[in-house]
Amino acid sequence: MNDKWLALACFSLASLADAKITDTLIGLGIAKEFNPVMAWAQDFGPSCMWLIKIAASLLLMVLIRKVSFHFLLALTAGMTLVLAWNCGLLAVWYFSNCFVS
Repeated sequence: MNDKWLALACFSLASLADAKITDTLIGLGIAKEFNPVMAWAQDFGPSCMWLIKIAASLLLMVLIRKVSFHFLLALTAGMTLVLAWNCGLLAVWYFSNCFVS
């Protein structure tokens, strides 16, 4: 059971970090939201995207006994890959602007 909570905590942190990085990327005009649900939420304002991420984590908290560890692990791995991609986009943008006069 502790493994499930650890996976849920990692998923929640990666999800919230993804929301922050995505807000930054959209604000800088580097990228747009490709997830239709998140794009719809973004139309209402950046805080709506945060609410959906928090709601997903809270829903998983409620359903933790019914959700398998492997499902949580797959969600965490997927969110980590999305976060890594977004961080890579931000790093490329940052370094390309650092060396431009």
